[in-house]
Amino acid sequence: MTHREILFRAKYQQSDDVNDLKWVYGYLCMAPIPHKAPMISIQTGTETDNTPWNGARHVIHHPETICQFIGCNDIKGNKIFEGDILRDENGNTGFVVFKDGSFEIEQITGIQSDWYNSFYDPDGRSFSWDELEIIGNIYDKKD
Repeated sequence: MTHREILFRAKYQQSDDVNDLKWVYGYLCMAPIPHKAPMISIQTGTETDNTPWNGARHVIHHPETICQFIGCNDIKGNKIFEGDILRDENGNTGFVVFKDGSFEIEQITGIQSDWYNSFYDPDGRSFSWDELEIIGNIYDKKD
């Protein structure tokens, strides 16, 4: 049996400044709080201890930014998360979503049929995540 890496990321507010957000990576933790919404946090650990409780806890104030690692890397070896924007060799772009029990790509640019067809060759081989490149994500502002 192979080990599958379970990893999440979310935007963490570092200070009182609501625009002071950075990505934090780790385990997703939810703590029920009576009569309130559950506290959501990302618990960081180290590669060596592999224990979610040995690192810092970062309370997530923007739960809409929680993204799961899909278990694959892009063409440059970067981990692909939900919400990442990917580009294929033809310049078509799309972003990663979790839908119907699997990770999929939703189109951003290109004609719908061209986008999906660009991931299949004439022999019927489907695309591989490591043939795509991460060019951004849907949560970070473009300058």
